[in-house]
Amino acid sequence: MIRAFVVVLSVALAHPAWADTCGDGVVDTGEECDDGNHATGDGCTATCHVEAGYSCVDAAGVPAVCRTTCGDGIVAGGEACDDGNPSDGDGCSATCDIEVGWLCTGGACVATCGDGIQVAGEPCDDGNSQTGDGCTPACTVELGWTCSAGSCATTCGDGIVAGTEQCDDGNQRAGDGCSASCAIEMTPECVTAACGMSALGSDAMVDATDDEPTGLARTAGCNATGTDGSVLVVLGALVAARRRKRC
Repeated sequence: MIRAFVVVLSVALAHPAWADTCGDGVVDTGEECDDGNHATGDGCTATCHVEAGYSCVDAAGVPAVCRTTCGDGIVAGGEACDDGNPSDGDGCSATCDIEVGWLCTGGACVATCGDGIQVAGEPCDDGNSQTGDGCTPACTVELGWTCSAGSCATTCGDGIVAGTEQCDDGNQRAGDGCSASCAIEMTPECVTAACGMSALGSDAMVDATDDEPTGLARTAGCNATGTDGSVLVVLGALVAARRRKRC
């Protein structure tokens, strides 16, 4: 009699009553959930326990259909991502979908630099991974440039020669050697800011084919090609002295 009781008790413990009802769609005593099947990966396990990343009760705490909990940091079910919060604009949306311009792995999202889509945390994104165009391969703005909406342009007048600028003397005035569009001006005078030397009179710019001293260094920003194909060279005070016997 005692032996029979022990056998019955052992069977009961090894195979509890709820095991027969798990999967019938009714949450019985001992069951955390019951979604009507014995499958896993749908929120409720084959033993009627709630899986991580799911909630199987409604707002009132009553057992209900299992749903993923977006914002808990656990990627589950149909969630493409879950960064642990219900906010948009950080790569993973409030509905746990990956936002445009981002790459998400599990709960971590990073901006995709070089895709041409500027998102939070990227000062710029011009759609490539090149340097010298205003936006670096790390999506930071290069010196002498301003970037907006995926497009970068040099800032003429900031004193930094960048991009296609021939010069940048820190202003946008014309007539000082560097034009308002940062192009070298070919005027009779060469100003210190543009050419790195004292202002000279028109006699300082001469035709290199004339009988003048040779081997003189040209000053950057003050060279040009004349209409006859000869090179106009700023010879400075030395040329003025040769012509006028001054200094």
